[in-house]
Amino acid sequence: MNTKLIGDSELKDRLQTANRLWLFLDYDGTLAEFAPTPDDIIVDNKLLYILDSIRRKTNHRIAIVSGRRLQHIQKLIPIQGILLAGAYGVEIQDFDGK
Repeated sequence: MNTKLIGDSELKDRLQTANRLWLFLDYDGTLAEFAPTPDDIIVDNKLLYILDSIRRKTNHRIAIVSGRRLQHIQKLIPIQGILLAGAYGVEIQDFDGK
């Protein structure tokens, strides 16, 4: 398999010129460091600002998939317009909050 890794500047160029961008992210270990217990996670306001900034771009969509219950993810990511999937996709909140 021939896999080419791209550098930061090429990634930035691709992100700025993309017609559409979908980001599928996990919460624990990706958006937040692992904690001793799931309840020890504290909402990171800088992370919320970054996610909201990305979400505001009309050609960008964000989906966060987690093993946590949907209700817990909704508290950690209280931003409308992001698809949230809890319990590994068993519970889903669409982009309209339904």
